[in-house]
Amino acid sequence: MGALMSRFWFMLFPAKEYKIVVVGLDNAGKTTTLYKLHLGEVVTTNPTVGSNVEELVYKNIRFETPILSSTRFWFMLFPAKEYKIVVVGLDNAGKTTTLYKLHLGEVVTTNPTVGSNVEELVYKNIRFETPILSSTRFWFMLFPAKEYKIVVVGLDNAGKTTTLYKLHLGEVVTTNPTVGSNVEELVYKNIRFETPILSSTRFWFMLFPAKEYKIVVVGLDNAGKTTTLYKLHLGEVVTTNPTVGSNVEELVYKNIRFEVWDLGGQERLRTSWATYYRGTHAVIAVIDSSDRGRISVMKDELFRLLGHEDLQHSVVLVFANKQDIKDAMTPAEITDALSLHSIKDHDWHIQACCALTGEGLYDGLGWIAQRVTGKAPT
Repeated sequence: MGALMSRFWFMLFPAKEYKIVVVGLDNAGKTTTLYKLHLGEVVTTNPTVGSNVEELVYKNIRFETPILSSTRFWFMLFPAKEYKIVVVGLDNAGKTTTLYKLHLGEVVTTNPTVGSNVEELVYKNIRFETPILSSTRFWFMLFPAKEYKIVVVGLDNAGKTTTLYKLHLGEVVTTNPTVGSNVEELVYKNIRFETPILSSTRFWFMLFPAKEYKIVVVGLDNAGKTTTLYKLHLGEVVTTNPTVGSNVEELVYKNIRFEVWDLGGQERLRTSWATYYRGTHAVIAVIDSSDRGRISVMKDELFRLLGHEDLQHSVVLVFANKQDIKDAMTPAEITDALSLHSIKDHDWHIQACCALTGEGLYDGLGWIAQRVTGKAPT
């Protein structure tokens, strides 16, 4: 409740934010200290490479708190010139192996360099920007040539990606349907081609640009929000961890584009939901239909968000998830438990679903599509 009041206070009375820089030697506990202050618990961390940054609130004072790695801290105190080293050589000479042995101190499995790789090396507090160039890219540095652009388009399953990689690598590779675009550089008789492949959806939007609609997905922890998002996005179930902060993906449904924000549902994270509301066209509330003990908590969260000024024109879809579980609450029971019939200022709909199988998910997304595009039946 304290975090919620702090957030509400800053909405009413915007305050100056102060910046704290956390520095220290390796293994001093900088990241552990930051997340203990931020989340109130110890989290497993990896050595900081570069910096991490979080916002802390203490007694209604806001702090932006970046952690700097010991190397990054040194360069802040003593700015130094960066030197550039270009690594070149014939195919299979060991250029990439050499770079990563210097960078990581170990041998890594590498593939032939296509174009270039680049890493930053630090040696005796001297910084080096170190790109590796493929033998082809090195040739073009010596003898610059014009590059031509080819756009590869076609319907789904036509073989666009297979065609590109057969030209690029000379072999057939296992591919997944293109989401958005892939791009590779081809060289044919010393002529360079930049060759993006566009998915049929992306190609359609190039021809007919369309408005994008924003959806925020909310719910208590373990309701199935992230599983729902990736089932809609990828068409499959992915192994997920509890969301800390948010996930965002672009969904396309019947040539309508949605920017979908999946927000963490743990109690300490719910107070941050409101920071994502601006510009939202639809709210999806995912309910664990087997969690009878916390349905009243979700009711409180739902009515709190419905009262937010940034959501006054948003439609609301309730996914009654986990309908495959024995003794799960029915949509009618959830409607009563959430007092959905008392919602008068928002269009709302409840949809039975199972995120694991996908049953009901597209029915719900279809309802949103009709409402936000103004094509709902009257």
